[in-house]
Amino acid sequence: MVRSIIVKGATLKYVKSIRVHFSPWQNNVHSARLFLMYVSSKSMAESNPNCLVSGVVKHNTSAPIVHIGFEDGKQLLFKSSKLTLHEMLQKFVSWTDKRTKSTEEAS
Repeated sequence: MVRSIIVKGATLKYVKSIRVHFSPWQNNVHSARLFLMYVSSKSMAESNPNCLVSGVVKHNTSAPIVHIGFEDGKQLLFKSSKLTLHEMLQKFVSWTDKRTKSTEEAS
């Protein structure tokens, strides 16, 4: 139940770019790849067609990283090797909620 609420709250409305860096040959990239798949979905893309979502395939043993840039210049960085998709989505939704609330207060 909680997971579906978090997923429904996710939006790219205030996101400028998302870059997911990973080496597909590493064992710890599952959640990064799932996050990339989730934010690349049609419904997420429709929430902000100007958001650039990209996957950067590495050919080394570096840890998977999810880098999110917001329109206000703030950035969110996940070192996702020990995080689950649910944990990343929770934090992502909390950051987008903050931008929504600050925009509503400014109006």
